[in-house]
Amino acid sequence: MINIQAMYALAGLLLSKAETMFGLRDTRFQFLGIRFEDDGPCIRFDAHSSFGIHIALKSIAAADEHMAIYQLAHEVIHLLAPERSPPAFMIEEGLAVWFSIHGPDYPDPSYRQKCIEYVRTNSDAKNYRDALAIYEEIKEIEPEAIMKLRKKRANFFDMDAEFIRQMIPDIGADLADRAFERRTMR
Repeated sequence: MINIQAMYALAGLLLSKAETMFGLRDTRFQFLGIRFEDDGPCIRFDAHSSFGIHIALKSIAAADEHMAIYQLAHEVIHLLAPERSPPAFMIEEGLAVWFSIHGPDYPDPSYRQKCIEYVRTNSDAKNYRDALAIYEEIKEIEPEAIMKLRKKRANFFDMDAEFIRQMIPDIGADLADRAFERRTMR
C-alpha cells in the first residue's frame, strides 16, 4: 500500500520541479492532498473551498507505487494553472504526459521505458499519444515554449492558436490548431 504522506511530499517536489521548468503555479489554489478514486486520475476541486484542490489517483494505483508516481506527476502539471472547465488543451495534456514520463525519478529506472512503450503502443492511450506528439513537435521548434508562453499567459485556457503563433512564429497553423484542440482523454 502507498504511503500517502510520502506521496504528498513527492507531489511537492514534483510541483517545485514543474514550476522551475515551466513557470510558476497559480498560488490562489491550495494543494490539499492526494486521494484514491475509481475514476481517477484527475484533479478535484474541494467542495468546501473555492481554491482548494486534491489530486485523485486511480484506486488501483494505491497498490502500485510506479503507477501512482506516474499519475501524480501527470496531475501535478494540471496544478500549475487549474481550470474548472475540462478537458484540457492538447498542449497541456502533452506536457503532462511528457512530465509523467520524464519528471519523476522512478524507484525502478526501467519503468520510464515501460511508460514510453505504453503511450506509444496501447490503443487506450491514443489521445495521450497524440497530445505527447504535439508537445514534442512544439518542443522541437522551441525548447522553452511552455515557459515562454506561460510568462505571458500563465493559464493555458487564456491561450489560443493565434497566441502561440505570435509568441513562436515558427509554429505553423496546423500545429497551433492541434495544440489548442480539446479532447476527452479517456
